[in-house]
Amino acid sequence: MQTKEVIFEEISYTPSDWRALRAYALKSISLSKIEDLYYFWCKPDSPQLKDGLERFLINMREDLISRAIIANPAIAQSLASFRQGGSTTDKALNTIESLARLPKAIAANSDHIAKWVRPKAANALLSHFDKQITLGQLIEIINERGFNWYLPVPKFGLFKAQKLVSWLHNNRATLAPLLDNALFPERKLPSNSLTLLSPASPRLVPFECIDLPEKLNGSVGLNRSINPAFIRARNDLEAIRAYLSMFAGKPPTLRSYTKEIERFLLWCILEARKPLSSVLVEDIQDYKNFLANVPANWQGKKAQRNSPNWKPFSPGGLSDESQKYAFERVKSCFEWLTSVQYLAGNPFIAVKAPEPIEREYAMQVEKAIPNDLYEKLIEILSAKDEPQARIALCAMLLMGESGLRRAELVSACRDKLKPYPALPGTYELQVLGKGRKLRTIPVSKRAIEAIETHFVDRRLDFDTPSPAPLLAPLVQLQMNDKDKLGYSADSIYKLLKRTLKTLIAQSLELSGEEKAFLIETTAHDFRHTAATNLLNKGAPLDVAQTMLGHKSSNTTAIYAKTEKTRLFDEVGKVFGG
Repeated sequence: MQTKEVIFEEISYTPSDWRALRAYALKSISLSKIEDLYYFWCKPDSPQLKDGLERFLINMREDLISRAIIANPAIAQSLASFRQGGSTTDKALNTIESLARLPKAIAANSDHIAKWVRPKAANALLSHFDKQITLGQLIEIINERGFNWYLPVPKFGLFKAQKLVSWLHNNRATLAPLLDNALFPERKLPSNSLTLLSPASPRLVPFECIDLPEKLNGSVGLNRSINPAFIRARNDLEAIRAYLSMFAGKPPTLRSYTKEIERFLLWCILEARKPLSSVLVEDIQDYKNFLANVPANWQGKKAQRNSPNWKPFSPGGLSDESQKYAFERVKSCFEWLTSVQYLAGNPFIAVKAPEPIEREYAMQVEKAIPNDLYEKLIEILSAKDEPQARIALCAMLLMGESGLRRAELVSACRDKLKPYPALPGTYELQVLGKGRKLRTIPVSKRAIEAIETHFVDRRLDFDTPSPAPLLAPLVQLQMNDKDKLGYSADSIYKLLKRTLKTLIAQSLELSGEEKAFLIETTAHDFRHTAATNLLNKGAPLDVAQTMLGHKSSNTTAIYAKTEKTRLFDEVGKVFGG
């Protein structure tokens, strides 16, 4: 198999070839006459004559028609006869020749991929990503996804991916650069490998990969309690594990607390150069300053925890709110370690937590999608005959009408979705929410229809309850386990952001103002939308609280009418308007 099966070669047909094809297509003279007129100068082993002139002209015809159709699908029907060996018109030949010459000698980021990528490969990419995707946009996607970027693309395997990436890289002089993680497979660290942290050779690794030298492990830390501890921990790592074990049954909480504590532990060893159990008040103040100005080498794009590219912080550092959250999570760990007499005291109590600017409102309910815009999004996606669009539609409906959180959405399974006996034709879904609390919520009729269609795409029987996730990628890494492998909360977030980005770029139905609003829209805003619409349409507060899974009715009440709305209402009553 050759590279040319993925990327178009630059057209190198001679003027004689173009004249010969025209004569052959118009059937104006015989094949032998064409050879005598246009190829008398050719040697028997020339490309045109080596396998027979007719075979060369047929291949040339197919190559040019492929280029023309992928660049302008509207002419496909008019060229059907020519493709099958029938006659054609002089006008059609001129069209083919002009369209076939579309690829430029120099690739540009703004070029549509169909100008360079052969039809079979181009159609696979276009059906998965975007009908208008350019080379520059494709490079962005590849850089974001990394070496395995091609896995979700149907009928696009490793060979095609490598050939395409190689061609993009070879044209880096005029195209956006490809990152190393897109060019080379990611080298994974063994799951059982440990890294001995040392200020002398700093290396950022996640908590489960950390090993500490004796002088930094806290076994004789300055803040160790002289009283017997209530836990068996001999050093800081064991003490942290004891603390985190309390959240074993709450995966989101465990992930969140682990992230903040591993950041602090890494800072203690690599920046403060002391054990966690030796930090003093001045050190806590230094860490607070560190959170406000995270060094660039501590930041990086999201990567798997066993990847060498893993970093403790995302690009851009932490917001004011995130700094406060990070500070308080570590502070609570120290409070616990002090309460079980592992530590003698908690130095965090002498340092004030970061103070973010207090928001006007407790929650960003103003980010709820206006109902007219929400309905327009549903209508646009419902009209798309694309599997990826149908997955996004399911997610939007389940979050935007049933109020699911991302984590609840990705953990929802078919066997927890059941008809509601009291109202024929309606369904109820049991989900596991925050605090490991089960709740049952209604699912709209159009959400059920969307899920049924998604199950058809997955070749699964919707009518037979199973532990299959309600939403799952169509291309699985474990093909024999396709009924069990679903999305992660992060992948649903990316799917919705990617879908919104596509709609913003393509949809003529959306106004400029609506597109500007959607640029800032996130997955969680669909849950805001469900809550706001529910209460605005007259649903009782306790009903909304139950559906959303809020612990306090005060949280739900925020959606009923924001202070800002009340402010404008009252001022309007006084001054009119």
